[in-house]
Amino acid sequence: MDERHFWRKLLGAGLLLGLAALFWLPLKIPVQLPAVIVWEPARAWEVMARSDGGLASWEVDLVRGIRKLDQRFLPQRGDMVQVRLSDRLAPGQWVDAGMPVLTLTSPVLDQTIVGLETRLALARARLEVERTGAKLPLQQAAREALDLALTEKELADKQLQRAQALFA
Repeated sequence: MDERHFWRKLLGAGLLLGLAALFWLPLKIPVQLPAVIVWEPARAWEVMARSDGGLASWEVDLVRGIRKLDQRFLPQRGDMVQVRLSDRLAPGQWVDAGMPVLTLTSPVLDQTIVGLETRLALARARLEVERTGAKLPLQQAAREALDLALTEKELADKQLQRAQALFA
């Protein structure tokens, strides 16, 4: 009787350990997400694949459950987003709150930033000319910044034409 009781306890403990191990081991489940979602407090931004193969961008109010088209990102007008996963991620790794998981970059936004930086450089050059009266080096630097911005604009226009051709 004691031997049977011992084997039952051993079997029960083994089953409990096996079940506990299943809950603690990371399980790899293949999942394909239909959207990239960025969570903000009570809001989400979704980029979803449409049935025609294009992309749609939505802003979701999680409190009210309202979805509206996000006008900041419209693939139809040539906005493009490149998604790059963080280099620090590994398969099966746990992610902490606030840890960057992926990076979204947009050539349209990059072009806007270049234009703003160029305007700032020109304004600084004008202020320096008014302050010191020295024009040549500052005008040359401003001219180079302007040329760079114009080149970037030409590239952005070509990308826009290619994107519009895809959606036409």
